[in-house]
Amino acid sequence: MDKFKKLDQLIEQAIREDLAIRIIEPNLKKAPKANYGQYEDDIRSLASNDEDASTISVDDIMAAYSKPDEDELAAANYLDNGLSRNTPAGKEFHNVANKARTDAAAASMKTGASKIKAADKPQAIFQFDLANAGMQEGTPTMSPALKNVFDTIGLEDETLYGRIRKINAFTAKLEMAAQKKGKDTTGNAWAAQQLREMGLVRFTRYVLVLDYINTIVKNMDAGAGAYLFETFLAALAGGNVAGKETTGKGQMGGADFTFGNNPNARGSAKYLKSTSKASQSPKGFEQVEFIHYVIARKILDSTGKAKKSSVDVDQIVALAIYYPVLAVIEPQKRFQFFKVTRSNKVEKDGSPFDQPLDKQIMLPSTQENLLGTLSLVTTNTDKYRELVERAVVTIGGKFEEAFDSFKGAFDSVAKAKETVGVYSTSGKASDGDKAIDAMLAYKAALAGVFEKLAGLDSEEDGYEAGVDTSKLAENKENKFIALDKLIEAVILEEQKKGNQ
Repeated sequence: MDKFKKLDQLIEQAIREDLAIRIIEPNLKKAPKANYGQYEDDIRSLASNDEDASTISVDDIMAAYSKPDEDELAAANYLDNGLSRNTPAGKEFHNVANKARTDAAAASMKTGASKIKAADKPQAIFQFDLANAGMQEGTPTMSPALKNVFDTIGLEDETLYGRIRKINAFTAKLEMAAQKKGKDTTGNAWAAQQLREMGLVRFTRYVLVLDYINTIVKNMDAGAGAYLFETFLAALAGGNVAGKETTGKGQMGGADFTFGNNPNARGSAKYLKSTSKASQSPKGFEQVEFIHYVIARKILDSTGKAKKSSVDVDQIVALAIYYPVLAVIEPQKRFQFFKVTRSNKVEKDGSPFDQPLDKQIMLPSTQENLLGTLSLVTTNTDKYRELVERAVVTIGGKFEEAFDSFKGAFDSVAKAKETVGVYSTSGKASDGDKAIDAMLAYKAALAGVFEKLAGLDSEEDGYEAGVDTSKLAENKENKFIALDKLIEAVILEEQKKGNQ
Protein backbone atom coordinates (compact mmCIF):
# COMPACT_ATOMS: atom_id res chain seq x y z
CA MET A 1 0.00 0.00 0.00
CA ASP A 2 2.84 2.35 0.89
CA LYS A 3 4.36 1.78 -2.53
CA PHE A 4 1.09 2.78 -4.21
CA LYS A 5 0.79 5.90 -2.04
CA LYS A 6 4.35 6.88 -2.92
CA LEU A 7 3.58 6.28 -6.60
CA ASP A 8 0.49 8.49 -6.36
CA GLN A 9 2.55 11.19 -4.65
CA LEU A 10 5.21 11.02 -7.35
CA ILE A 11 2.53 11.30 -10.04
CA GLU A 12 0.88 14.21 -8.24
CA GLN A 13 4.21 16.03 -7.97
CA ALA A 14 5.01 15.33 -11.61
CA ILE A 15 1.78 16.68 -13.00
CA ARG A 16 1.43 19.59 -10.59
CA GLU A 17 -1.19 21.80 -12.26
CA ASP A 18 -1.06 20.13 -15.68
CA LEU A 19 -1.58 16.54 -16.79
CA ALA A 20 1.52 14.82 -18.21
CA ILE A 21 0.85 12.97 -21.48
CA ARG A 22 3.10 10.07 -20.46
CA ILE A 23 0.92 9.08 -17.46
CA ILE A 24 -2.44 9.15 -19.22
CA GLU A 25 -2.72 5.61 -20.61
CA PRO A 26 -1.77 3.73 -17.38
CA ASN A 27 -4.31 5.78 -15.41
CA LEU A 28 -7.27 5.16 -17.72
CA LYS A 29 -10.14 2.95 -16.56
CA LYS A 30 -10.43 -0.47 -18.17
CA ALA A 31 -13.17 0.32 -20.74
CA PRO A 32 -11.79 3.69 -21.98
CA LYS A 33 -8.28 2.21 -22.16
CA ALA A 34 -9.39 0.03 -25.08
CA ASN A 35 -10.26 3.18 -27.07
CA TYR A 36 -7.05 5.07 -26.29
CA GLY A 37 -5.55 4.40 -29.72
CA GLN A 38 -8.29 6.26 -31.61
CA TYR A 39 -7.86 9.35 -29.39
CA GLU A 40 -4.06 9.32 -29.02
CA ASP A 41 -3.30 11.69 -31.92
CA ASP A 42 -6.06 14.08 -30.81
CA ILE A 43 -4.75 14.04 -27.23
CA ARG A 44 -1.27 14.97 -28.48
CA SER A 45 -2.78 17.66 -30.70
CA LEU A 46 -4.64 19.02 -27.66
CA ALA A 47 -1.43 19.12 -25.62
CA SER A 48 0.39 20.98 -28.41
CA ASN A 49 -1.84 24.07 -28.22
CA ASP A 50 0.60 25.86 -25.89
CA GLU A 51 4.41 25.90 -25.61
CA ASP A 52 4.58 22.69 -23.57
CA ALA A 53 3.45 19.76 -25.73
CA SER A 54 4.17 17.23 -22.97
CA THR A 55 1.25 18.27 -20.75
CA ILE A 56 -2.41 19.18 -21.05
CA SER A 57 -3.15 22.51 -19.42
CA VAL A 58 -6.06 24.91 -19.01
CA ASP A 59 -4.60 26.93 -21.91
CA ASP A 60 -4.59 23.83 -24.13
CA ILE A 61 -8.29 23.15 -23.58
CA MET A 62 -9.16 26.85 -23.83
CA ALA A 63 -7.46 26.92 -27.24
CA ALA A 64 -9.53 23.91 -28.34
CA TYR A 65 -12.70 25.78 -27.34
CA SER A 66 -11.66 28.96 -29.11
CA LYS A 67 -10.91 27.29 -32.48
CA PRO A 68 -13.25 25.33 -31.94
CA ASP A 69 -11.67 21.92 -32.59
CA GLU A 70 -14.23 19.12 -32.25
CA ASP A 71 -11.61 16.34 -32.30
CA GLU A 72 -9.55 17.89 -29.51
CA LEU A 73 -12.65 18.60 -27.43
CA ALA A 74 -13.80 15.00 -27.95
CA ALA A 75 -10.38 13.86 -26.70
CA ALA A 76 -10.73 16.09 -23.62
CA ASN A 77 -14.18 14.62 -22.93
CA TYR A 78 -12.75 11.11 -23.36
CA LEU A 79 -10.09 11.83 -20.72
CA ASP A 80 -12.58 13.43 -18.35
CA ASN A 81 -14.71 10.27 -18.44
CA GLY A 82 -11.83 7.79 -18.69
CA LEU A 83 -9.62 8.94 -15.85
CA SER A 84 -10.90 7.87 -12.45
CA ARG A 85 -11.66 10.76 -10.10
CA ASN A 86 -10.15 8.66 -7.29
CA THR A 87 -6.63 8.98 -8.72
CA PRO A 88 -4.41 12.06 -8.67
CA ALA A 89 -4.29 12.03 -12.48
CA GLY A 90 -8.08 11.91 -12.74
CA LYS A 91 -8.57 14.61 -10.11
CA GLU A 92 -6.02 16.86 -11.77
CA PHE A 93 -7.46 16.52 -15.25
CA HIS A 94 -10.97 17.06 -13.90
CA ASN A 95 -9.77 20.28 -12.27
CA VAL A 96 -7.97 21.39 -15.44
CA ALA A 97 -11.02 20.64 -17.61
CA ASN A 98 -13.44 22.36 -15.22
CA LYS A 99 -11.23 25.45 -15.03
CA ALA A 100 -10.94 25.54 -18.84
CA ARG A 101 -14.71 25.19 -19.32
CA THR A 102 -15.37 27.94 -16.78
CA ASP A 103 -12.88 30.24 -18.50
CA ALA A 104 -14.31 29.36 -21.90
CA ALA A 105 -17.84 30.10 -20.67
CA ALA A 106 -16.68 33.49 -19.39
CA ALA A 107 -14.90 34.21 -22.66
CA SER A 108 -18.04 33.26 -24.58
CA MET A 109 -19.80 36.30 -23.07
CA LYS A 110 -17.87 38.56 -25.44
CA THR A 111 -18.97 38.79 -29.07
CA GLY A 112 -15.61 39.93 -30.38
CA ALA A 113 -15.23 42.31 -33.34
CA SER A 114 -18.05 42.09 -35.88
CA LYS A 115 -17.35 39.93 -38.94
CA ILE A 116 -20.29 41.38 -40.87
CA LYS A 117 -19.46 43.22 -44.09
CA ALA A 118 -21.67 45.48 -46.17
CA ALA A 119 -23.35 43.53 -48.98
CA ASP A 120 -21.93 44.03 -52.44
CA LYS A 121 -23.86 43.83 -55.70
CA PRO A 122 -27.17 42.13 -54.84
CA GLN A 123 -28.35 38.77 -56.17
CA ALA A 124 -31.76 40.18 -57.06
CA ILE A 125 -32.78 42.80 -59.61
CA PHE A 126 -36.04 43.99 -58.09
CA GLN A 127 -35.46 44.30 -54.35
CA PHE A 128 -38.68 43.86 -52.40
CA ASP A 129 -40.06 43.09 -48.97
CA LEU A 130 -40.08 39.36 -48.15
CA ALA A 131 -42.23 39.79 -45.02
CA ASN A 132 -44.79 36.97 -45.07
CA ALA A 133 -46.79 37.43 -41.85
CA GLY A 134 -49.71 38.92 -43.78
CA MET A 135 -49.99 35.78 -45.89
CA GLN A 136 -50.88 33.74 -42.78
CA GLU A 137 -54.08 35.68 -42.14
CA GLY A 138 -57.54 34.43 -43.10
CA THR A 139 -57.56 37.22 -45.67
CA PRO A 140 -53.95 37.15 -46.90
CA THR A 141 -52.12 40.34 -47.86
CA MET A 142 -48.86 41.14 -49.63
CA SER A 143 -47.26 44.22 -51.19
CA PRO A 144 -49.34 45.73 -54.07
CA ALA A 145 -46.53 45.25 -56.62
CA LEU A 146 -46.12 41.53 -55.79
CA LYS A 147 -49.89 40.97 -55.65
CA ASN A 148 -50.21 42.45 -59.12
CA VAL A 149 -47.44 40.19 -60.42
CA PHE A 150 -48.93 36.98 -58.99
CA ASP A 151 -52.44 37.96 -60.08
CA THR A 152 -51.37 38.47 -63.68
CA ILE A 153 -49.30 35.26 -63.71
CA GLY A 154 -52.46 33.56 -62.42
CA LEU A 155 -54.42 34.75 -65.45
CA GLU A 156 -52.11 32.74 -67.72
CA ASP A 157 -53.29 29.40 -66.33
CA GLU A 158 -56.11 28.39 -63.99
CA THR A 159 -54.07 25.64 -62.28
CA LEU A 160 -51.12 25.86 -59.92
CA TYR A 161 -49.45 23.08 -61.91
CA GLY A 162 -49.79 25.09 -65.12
CA ARG A 163 -48.47 28.29 -63.55
CA ILE A 164 -45.34 26.53 -62.26
CA ARG A 165 -44.82 24.96 -65.69
CA LYS A 166 -44.89 28.39 -67.35
CA ILE A 167 -42.34 29.72 -64.86
CA ASN A 168 -40.12 26.70 -65.55
CA ALA A 169 -40.41 27.28 -69.30
CA PHE A 170 -39.42 30.91 -68.84
CA THR A 171 -36.30 29.95 -66.85
CA ALA A 172 -35.25 27.56 -69.62
CA LYS A 173 -35.52 30.31 -72.28
CA LEU A 174 -33.74 32.78 -70.02
CA GLU A 175 -30.85 30.37 -69.43
CA MET A 176 -30.59 29.58 -73.15
CA ALA A 177 -30.55 33.27 -74.11
CA ALA A 178 -27.91 33.99 -71.47
CA GLN A 179 -25.49 31.29 -72.57
CA LYS A 180 -23.61 33.65 -74.83
CA LYS A 181 -23.65 37.38 -75.46
CA GLY A 182 -24.85 37.93 -79.00
CA LYS A 183 -27.09 36.16 -81.46
CA ASP A 184 -24.74 33.85 -83.32
CA THR A 185 -26.28 30.53 -82.29
CA THR A 186 -29.67 29.12 -83.23
CA GLY A 187 -30.64 28.32 -79.66
CA ASN A 188 -29.76 31.76 -78.36
CA ALA A 189 -31.57 33.51 -81.19
CA TRP A 190 -34.70 31.37 -80.76
CA ALA A 191 -34.82 31.92 -77.00
CA ALA A 192 -34.16 35.66 -77.39
CA GLN A 193 -36.95 35.93 -79.95
CA GLN A 194 -39.36 34.07 -77.65
CA LEU A 195 -38.54 36.41 -74.77
CA ARG A 196 -38.78 39.48 -77.01
CA GLU A 197 -42.24 38.42 -78.18
CA MET A 198 -43.43 38.26 -74.57
CA GLY A 199 -43.21 42.06 -74.41
CA LEU A 200 -41.41 43.98 -71.68
CA VAL A 201 -44.30 43.99 -69.16
CA ARG A 202 -44.84 40.24 -69.29
CA PHE A 203 -41.09 39.58 -69.30
CA THR A 204 -40.66 41.80 -66.24
CA ARG A 205 -43.45 39.97 -64.37
CA TYR A 206 -41.73 36.63 -64.81
CA VAL A 207 -38.33 38.07 -63.86
CA LEU A 208 -39.88 39.44 -60.67
CA VAL A 209 -41.39 36.03 -59.82
CA LEU A 210 -37.99 34.44 -60.37
CA ASP A 211 -36.36 37.20 -58.33
CA TYR A 212 -38.64 36.17 -55.47
CA ILE A 213 -37.84 32.46 -55.65
CA ASN A 214 -34.12 33.17 -56.26
CA THR A 215 -34.00 35.33 -53.13
CA ILE A 216 -35.56 32.48 -51.14
CA VAL A 217 -33.13 29.87 -52.46
CA LYS A 218 -29.89 31.85 -52.68
CA ASN A 219 -30.24 34.46 -49.92
CA MET A 220 -32.01 32.51 -47.16
CA ASP A 221 -30.86 29.57 -45.06
CA ALA A 222 -32.66 26.26 -45.55
CA GLY A 223 -35.02 26.71 -42.57
CA ALA A 224 -36.18 30.19 -43.51
CA GLY A 225 -36.24 29.19 -47.18
CA ALA A 226 -38.73 26.39 -46.47
CA TYR A 227 -41.21 28.80 -44.84
CA LEU A 228 -40.83 31.40 -47.59
CA PHE A 229 -41.27 28.71 -50.25
CA GLU A 230 -44.71 28.06 -48.73
CA THR A 231 -45.46 31.78 -49.08
CA PHE A 232 -44.35 31.76 -52.71
CA LEU A 233 -46.66 28.85 -53.54
CA ALA A 234 -49.55 30.37 -51.57
CA ALA A 235 -49.18 33.58 -53.60
CA LEU A 236 -49.00 31.60 -56.84
CA ALA A 237 -52.16 29.65 -55.85
CA GLY A 238 -53.99 32.82 -54.77
CA GLY A 239 -54.44 31.56 -51.20
CA ASN A 240 -52.84 31.94 -47.80
CA VAL A 241 -50.15 30.19 -45.76
CA ALA A 242 -51.62 27.47 -43.53
CA GLY A 243 -48.43 25.72 -42.39
CA LYS A 244 -48.91 26.58 -38.71
CA GLU A 245 -52.47 25.24 -38.55
CA THR A 246 -53.00 22.35 -36.13
CA THR A 247 -55.58 19.59 -35.95
CA GLY A 248 -58.15 19.18 -33.17
CA LYS A 249 -55.64 16.98 -31.34
CA GLY A 250 -52.85 19.54 -31.65
CA GLN A 251 -51.04 17.79 -34.53
CA MET A 252 -49.49 19.79 -37.35
CA GLY A 253 -51.92 20.09 -40.26
CA GLY A 254 -51.35 18.19 -43.48
CA ALA A 255 -51.39 21.30 -45.71
CA ASP A 256 -49.10 24.33 -45.92
CA PHE A 257 -51.17 26.65 -48.09
CA THR A 258 -54.67 27.06 -49.47
CA PHE A 259 -55.94 27.49 -53.01
CA GLY A 260 -57.74 30.74 -53.89
CA ASN A 261 -61.44 29.95 -53.79
CA ASN A 262 -61.33 26.17 -54.06
CA PRO A 263 -62.33 24.69 -50.67
CA ASN A 264 -61.68 21.08 -51.75
CA ALA A 265 -58.00 21.50 -52.51
CA ARG A 266 -55.00 22.67 -50.56
CA GLY A 267 -51.28 22.51 -51.11
CA SER A 268 -48.19 21.33 -49.29
CA ALA A 269 -44.62 22.46 -49.90
CA LYS A 270 -41.58 20.21 -49.52
CA TYR A 271 -38.27 22.05 -49.76
CA LEU A 272 -35.65 19.29 -49.68
CA LYS A 273 -31.95 18.56 -49.80
CA SER A 274 -30.73 16.87 -52.95
CA THR A 275 -30.81 13.44 -51.29
CA SER A 276 -33.81 13.73 -48.93
CA LYS A 277 -36.99 11.69 -49.35
CA ALA A 278 -40.39 13.36 -49.13
CA SER A 279 -42.84 12.04 -46.55
CA GLN A 280 -45.97 13.12 -44.70
CA SER A 281 -47.63 12.06 -41.46
CA PRO A 282 -51.25 10.90 -41.92
CA LYS A 283 -52.20 12.44 -38.56
CA GLY A 284 -52.63 15.92 -40.05
CA PHE A 285 -55.53 15.01 -42.37
CA GLU A 286 -58.90 15.51 -40.69
CA GLN A 287 -61.11 16.10 -43.72
CA VAL A 288 -61.76 14.67 -47.16
CA GLU A 289 -59.74 16.80 -49.59
CA PHE A 290 -57.03 16.81 -52.25
CA ILE A 291 -53.52 17.86 -51.25
CA HIS A 292 -51.33 19.13 -54.11
CA TYR A 293 -47.69 18.54 -53.18
CA VAL A 294 -45.00 20.75 -54.67
CA ILE A 295 -41.72 18.99 -53.92
CA ALA A 296 -38.66 21.13 -54.65
CA ARG A 297 -35.44 19.11 -54.58
CA LYS A 298 -32.26 21.17 -54.74
CA ILE A 299 -29.94 20.54 -57.68
CA LEU A 300 -26.29 21.26 -56.87
CA ASP A 301 -23.53 22.43 -59.17
CA SER A 302 -21.50 19.44 -60.38
CA THR A 303 -18.73 21.42 -62.09
CA GLY A 304 -16.88 22.67 -59.00
CA LYS A 305 -14.36 20.83 -56.83
CA ALA A 306 -16.04 21.73 -53.53
CA LYS A 307 -17.86 19.00 -51.62
CA LYS A 308 -21.55 19.02 -52.52
CA SER A 309 -23.76 20.45 -49.81
CA SER A 310 -27.40 21.55 -49.91
CA VAL A 311 -26.65 23.76 -46.90
CA ASP A 312 -24.24 25.83 -49.02
CA VAL A 313 -26.73 27.99 -50.95
CA ASP A 314 -24.03 29.04 -53.43
CA GLN A 315 -23.97 25.45 -54.75
CA ILE A 316 -27.71 25.38 -55.55
CA VAL A 317 -28.19 26.02 -59.27
CA ALA A 318 -31.78 24.81 -59.79
CA LEU A 319 -34.82 23.13 -58.24
CA ALA A 320 -36.31 19.90 -59.57
CA ILE A 321 -40.09 20.27 -59.07
CA TYR A 322 -42.29 17.21 -58.50
CA TYR A 323 -46.09 17.46 -58.32
CA PRO A 324 -48.00 14.46 -56.89
CA VAL A 325 -51.61 14.86 -55.69
CA LEU A 326 -52.83 13.00 -52.58
CA ALA A 327 -56.53 12.28 -52.15
CA VAL A 328 -57.73 11.93 -48.53
CA ILE A 329 -60.48 9.33 -48.94
CA GLU A 330 -61.01 8.66 -45.24
CA PRO A 331 -59.39 11.16 -42.85
CA GLN A 332 -56.19 9.87 -41.21
CA LYS A 333 -56.70 6.38 -42.66
CA ARG A 334 -57.36 5.86 -46.39
CA PHE A 335 -55.54 7.67 -49.20
CA GLN A 336 -54.82 7.55 -52.93
CA PHE A 337 -52.22 9.21 -55.16
CA PHE A 338 -52.87 10.92 -58.50
CA LYS A 339 -50.43 12.31 -61.06
CA VAL A 340 -50.82 15.28 -63.39
CA THR A 341 -49.98 14.95 -67.08
CA ARG A 342 -48.38 17.56 -69.33
CA SER A 343 -51.83 18.49 -70.61
CA ASN A 344 -53.03 19.23 -67.04
CA LYS A 345 -55.07 16.00 -66.89
CA VAL A 346 -55.24 14.05 -63.64
CA GLU A 347 -54.69 10.27 -63.64
CA LYS A 348 -54.62 7.64 -60.89
CA ASP A 349 -51.17 6.79 -59.60
CA GLY A 350 -51.83 3.54 -57.77
CA SER A 351 -54.79 2.11 -55.86
CA PRO A 352 -56.34 3.40 -52.59
CA PHE A 353 -54.36 2.35 -49.52
CA ASP A 354 -54.76 2.32 -45.76
CA GLN A 355 -52.00 4.09 -43.81
CA PRO A 356 -51.25 3.35 -40.13
CA LEU A 357 -51.09 6.50 -38.00
CA ASP A 358 -47.62 5.64 -36.73
CA LYS A 359 -46.07 5.45 -40.20
CA GLN A 360 -45.18 8.17 -42.69
CA ILE A 361 -46.77 8.37 -46.15
CA MET A 362 -43.91 8.30 -48.65
CA LEU A 363 -44.58 10.86 -51.39
CA PRO A 364 -43.73 9.83 -54.96
CA SER A 365 -41.01 11.93 -56.57
CA THR A 366 -40.16 9.93 -59.67
CA GLN A 367 -39.82 10.88 -63.32
CA GLU A 368 -43.59 10.45 -63.70
CA ASN A 369 -44.20 13.17 -61.12
CA LEU A 370 -41.49 15.53 -62.37
CA LEU A 371 -43.10 18.80 -63.41
CA GLY A 372 -39.84 20.34 -64.58
CA THR A 373 -36.64 22.05 -63.54
CA LEU A 374 -36.59 25.61 -62.32
CA SER A 375 -33.15 26.95 -63.30
CA LEU A 376 -31.69 29.78 -61.21
CA VAL A 377 -28.06 30.04 -62.30
CA THR A 378 -25.70 28.16 -64.58
CA THR A 379 -22.88 27.46 -62.09
CA ASN A 380 -22.25 28.14 -58.40
CA THR A 381 -20.06 31.14 -59.32
CA ASP A 382 -22.91 32.77 -61.24
CA LYS A 383 -25.61 35.10 -59.96
CA TYR A 384 -29.22 35.14 -61.11
CA ARG A 385 -28.98 38.88 -61.68
CA GLU A 386 -26.06 38.34 -64.06
CA LEU A 387 -27.94 35.58 -65.87
CA VAL A 388 -30.84 37.96 -66.58
CA GLU A 389 -28.47 40.72 -67.65
CA ARG A 390 -26.79 38.43 -70.20
CA ALA A 391 -30.16 37.29 -71.54
CA VAL A 392 -31.31 40.90 -71.98
CA VAL A 393 -28.11 41.71 -73.89
CA THR A 394 -28.96 38.84 -76.26
CA ILE A 395 -32.49 40.24 -76.75
CA GLY A 396 -30.99 43.68 -77.46
CA GLY A 397 -32.60 46.78 -78.97
CA LYS A 398 -35.08 49.03 -77.18
CA PHE A 399 -36.07 46.08 -75.00
CA GLU A 400 -32.55 45.99 -73.54
CA GLU A 401 -32.46 49.77 -73.09
CA ALA A 402 -35.81 49.87 -71.26
CA PHE A 403 -35.00 46.91 -69.01
CA ASP A 404 -31.61 48.40 -68.12
CA SER A 405 -33.39 51.63 -67.17
CA PHE A 406 -35.72 49.69 -64.87
CA LYS A 407 -32.79 47.88 -63.31
CA GLY A 408 -30.91 51.16 -62.85
CA ALA A 409 -33.92 52.78 -61.18
CA PHE A 410 -34.30 49.89 -58.72
CA ASP A 411 -30.59 50.00 -57.94
CA SER A 412 -30.81 53.75 -57.39
CA VAL A 413 -33.78 53.62 -55.03
CA ALA A 414 -32.11 50.82 -53.05
CA LYS A 415 -28.91 52.87 -52.80
CA ALA A 416 -30.86 55.99 -51.78
CA LYS A 417 -32.66 54.06 -49.06
CA GLU A 418 -29.40 52.57 -47.78
CA THR A 419 -27.47 55.85 -47.76
CA VAL A 420 -30.22 57.69 -45.86
CA GLY A 421 -30.26 54.76 -43.40
CA VAL A 422 -26.46 54.93 -43.01
CA TYR A 423 -26.58 58.68 -42.36
CA SER A 424 -29.39 58.37 -39.82
CA THR A 425 -27.29 55.92 -37.79
CA SER A 426 -23.81 57.46 -38.27
CA GLY A 427 -24.57 61.21 -38.18
CA LYS A 428 -21.54 61.90 -40.40
CA ALA A 429 -21.77 64.86 -42.79
CA SER A 430 -20.06 62.80 -45.53
CA ASP A 431 -22.82 60.18 -45.27
CA GLY A 432 -25.42 62.96 -45.50
CA ASP A 433 -23.80 64.19 -48.71
CA LYS A 434 -23.95 60.68 -50.15
CA ALA A 435 -27.63 60.42 -49.19
CA ILE A 436 -28.51 63.63 -51.07
CA ASP A 437 -26.52 62.52 -54.13
CA ALA A 438 -28.20 59.10 -54.09
CA MET A 439 -31.68 60.62 -53.90
CA LEU A 440 -30.99 62.89 -56.86
CA ALA A 441 -29.53 59.97 -58.80
CA TYR A 442 -32.68 57.95 -58.16
CA LYS A 443 -34.94 60.73 -59.48
CA ALA A 444 -32.76 61.07 -62.57
CA ALA A 445 -32.86 57.30 -63.12
CA LEU A 446 -36.65 57.25 -62.77
CA ALA A 447 -36.97 60.03 -65.34
CA GLY A 448 -34.79 57.93 -67.64
CA VAL A 449 -37.17 54.96 -67.24
CA PHE A 450 -40.13 56.94 -68.55
CA GLU A 451 -38.07 58.37 -71.40
CA LYS A 452 -37.08 54.86 -72.51
CA LEU A 453 -40.63 53.51 -72.16
CA ALA A 454 -41.96 56.34 -74.30
CA GLY A 455 -39.93 54.92 -77.19
CA LEU A 456 -41.49 51.46 -76.95
CA ASP A 457 -44.52 50.21 -78.84
CA SER A 458 -47.05 50.76 -76.04
CA GLU A 459 -49.60 48.40 -77.54
CA GLU A 460 -47.08 45.56 -77.84
CA ASP A 461 -45.24 46.12 -74.57
CA GLY A 462 -48.17 47.06 -72.35
CA TYR A 463 -47.11 50.50 -71.14
CA GLU A 464 -49.64 53.32 -71.40
CA ALA A 465 -48.38 56.60 -72.79
CA GLY A 466 -49.00 59.99 -71.22
CA VAL A 467 -47.07 59.70 -67.92
CA ASP A 468 -46.45 63.20 -66.53
CA THR A 469 -42.70 63.45 -65.87
CA SER A 470 -42.59 67.21 -65.36
CA LYS A 471 -42.16 66.89 -61.58
CA LEU A 472 -39.24 64.55 -62.08
CA ALA A 473 -37.67 67.07 -64.46
CA GLU A 474 -37.99 69.75 -61.78
CA ASN A 475 -36.32 67.48 -59.27
CA LYS A 476 -33.45 66.83 -61.67
CA GLU A 477 -32.87 70.60 -61.63
CA ASN A 478 -32.92 70.53 -57.79
CA LYS A 479 -36.35 72.21 -57.64
CA PHE A 480 -37.48 69.98 -54.75
CA ILE A 481 -41.12 69.36 -53.98
CA ALA A 482 -42.23 69.70 -50.34
CA LEU A 483 -41.01 66.28 -49.22
CA ASP A 484 -37.61 66.76 -50.83
CA LYS A 485 -37.23 70.13 -49.12
CA LEU A 486 -38.11 68.61 -45.77
CA ILE A 487 -35.60 65.76 -46.18
CA GLU A 488 -32.92 68.16 -47.40
CA ALA A 489 -33.50 70.51 -44.44
CA VAL A 490 -33.23 67.67 -41.92
CA ILE A 491 -30.03 66.35 -43.46
CA LEU A 492 -28.45 69.81 -43.72
CA GLU A 493 -29.36 70.59 -40.12
CA GLU A 494 -27.72 67.36 -38.97
CA GLN A 495 -24.67 68.22 -41.05
CA LYS A 496 -24.34 71.53 -39.23
CA LYS A 497 -24.54 69.78 -35.87
CA GLY A 498 -21.89 67.34 -36.95
CA ASN A 499 -19.54 70.13 -38.02
CA GLN A 500 -19.87 72.08 -34.76
